[in-house]
Amino acid sequence: MIIFLDLDGVTHHKHFSGEAEMFNDKNMDNLEKILDEFPDADVVLSTFQRTSEVGLNAVKNGLSEKIAERVIGYTPILPLIGGEMPNGYVEMEAQLWLRENDMEDSPWIAINDRKNLFFENAPLYVTDGEKGLVESDVAMIIELIKQEQQRPIEEIHAQKEVSNKNFQYMYRIQIFEEQEFPAPEF
Repeated sequence: MIIFLDLDGVTHHKHFSGEAEMFNDKNMDNLEKILDEFPDADVVLSTFQRTSEVGLNAVKNGLSEKIAERVIGYTPILPLIGGEMPNGYVEMEAQLWLRENDMEDSPWIAINDRKNLFFENAPLYVTDGEKGLVESDVAMIIELIKQEQQRPIEEIHAQKEVSNKNFQYMYRIQIFEEQEFPAPEF
């Protein structure tokens, strides 16, 4: 089981003001409760902080040892489209990570505060970004993980195909728009 973990709006409220507030103790305790239930689950960071060395160092220094030892990597960084993260953006990064790590058949969930960054039917738990991961989220996430562990491989493949088709479509459009086509000479 892979847990793709966002930080903003999960381990802290989305309006945190610096490194000291990046990891709210109550939110982190709730994350540890989830991980305690699933000793074989690994964490992959899918947070904006992974995009810079400063952010990654803050994450590494701020995670509790119990959580840090479960982190096995972070998702690749896809180019933005028109300066924005399109719908499904984080799911596409997650699917790319799964493919690059030969884990496409592995069950996974994502914990994130932004539903639009995933496609329909993704195994996603959406937190309230104003509060982060609260006690009432724990039982629901545990149930989601249990469901995903039982998800038939055909459904995992179907979700992967949805992500792959959208990925190919969106990035073909971007490549087409970024190319320069000289005006024909008459």
